[in-house]
Parts: sequence; C-alpha cells; structure tokens
Amino acid sequence: MIASDFHVFARELALVAETFGATISSAHIEIYFRALNDLPLEQVRAAMDAACRRLRFFPKPVELRELITGSPDERAERAWTRVRQGIMRGVGGYRLIDFGDMALHATIDAMGGWARFYSLGFRGVEEVAIATARKEFLQLYSIFEKRGAPASTPAALCAASQPVFAEPLKLGDGFTEPVVLAPPPAAVVPAALEPPKEPIGPERVRELRRSLAAHHRLPASAPRSPAPGRRARTPHTQPSTAKVSEPAVTVENTEAVECPRPTENARKSRCLRTPAIPS
Repeated sequence: MIASDFHVFARELALVAETFGATISSAHIEIYFRALNDLPLEQVRAAMDAACRRLRFFPKPVELRELITGSPDERAERAWTRVRQGIMRGVGGYRLIDFGDMALHATIDAMGGWARFYSLGFRGVEEVAIATARKEFLQLYSIFEKRGAPASTPAALCAASQPVFAEPLKLGDGFTEPVVLAPPPAAVVPAALEPPKEPIGPERVRELRRSLAAHHRLPASAPRSPAPGRRARTPHTQPSTAKVSEPAVTVENTEAVECPRPTENARKSRCLRTPAIPS
C-alpha cells in the first residue's frame, strides 16, 4: 500500500471495528497501516472481509496477515512444495535458480546446498531420504522466516560448483512464467462479388445449366481389363421373353429291330436300336 491508500484503509478498518463492536482510534488505524503497508490494498481488504466471516473477535495485524499469506506452517508447506517441484523438474543442475524467497534460500544453504536436493530427484532414491529432508526443511524454514535470512545467504542456487549459465533461472512464486500471446491474425474479408451487368433471364439460366451439365458429364471410358487372378465381370442383362423356335428334326425309316437273345450274364438287360438321325 502507498500513502494515498490510507483513507480507504481507514474506512475499511472502521467498518470491521463496527462489525465486531470494537472502538478504535486514529492511532490504532496508523499502527495497522504501518504493519500491513507491504501488502497490496486489495489483499488487505479481502483479509478484512474474511475476518468478518471467520473470526469471533476484532483481528490483530498478524491475524490479517495470516489470512493473506497463510499461517507459518502453511507457508512452510508451500515453500517445500516449490522445492519438491524443482527437484522433480531437475532444475539447477548446471544453471543458477532463484526461488525469489530468501528464507527458502537460507534453508537450503543451511541443509547443505541445492546439490543435496538435486540428488533427491535421482532414480532409486528412497522415500525415507525425501521425508527426512522435508521434516528438516519445514523446521528450518519457519525459523529463517521468523528471524530473517543471514547476510551470507546466496541470491541463487546451483548443484554444480561452477555453473555453466551465469544468468539465473527465476522461478518466482511458481513455475509458470507470463506468456505474451500473439495478436490473432486479421480476418481476411473476401471481396464482394460484382452484380451482373445485364439481367439473367430464363433462357440464360437454361443455357448455363446445359453448359454446367456438359462440363461435369463424365466421358465414356473403355472397359477396364480385370486384374490378374480375377474373373471379368459380365454385364447384367434382363432375360428375354421372346420365344426361340427350335429346328425341326425329321426321322425317317424308324423300325423296331429285335435284339439277340440275352445271354446269361445280361439276362435282365434289354437292347433297343435307335435309328440314326440325319444331320
């Protein structure tokens, strides 16, 4: 907050005091403003609204701050989550990284540096080692956040003793950096069609239809030869209903000729001589 936000802050704090039935003076308002002036005004107003919904008594400055940033345990857990994400991503091996939190840097430096945390991302690391590092980290982070980071705290961390890239990778409050979206391309507006110079009558429409039909008519193509190993397709034809006259056959000199007496082997057989039909 800046000095110009004091009047808005004083009005909001007076509304909170009226809600809890508390009496505040101008000195109280000035002390609250000094204690919270490092936070944005919108966040402070949101914390005041949350205090009216959750708390039973008029909040202290530290309670309003915790409604914004969370309790010390919550902040420590959030810091460990960021460290664990860095471990899983494998950042900081040969390039400096900056979490933007000096208490976090002081905690990592006191635990042996980023090389210890970087090795936790290797394959085969037991969960016991990760759980031990987490417990130690949560304890030290709460201490450094309360008392402040030492002056010797490094501004950036790296697992290698001599980083390859001098410019640190700024991780900030997370791993999502602002993305500048490219402006969408301008829509291409098709040119307007010119109106016909002369009116189109029915005869012209029929002529256009005939020309389009002739243009899109498929040309007659020769029958394709069947593929090797496949039978040729025969065209389907309707059966003809016309009567087909059969050639007349004449039989002349038709006589019954007696066959010789059958032998014993062919006693039950009969032999008839059929006359030859002339061609």
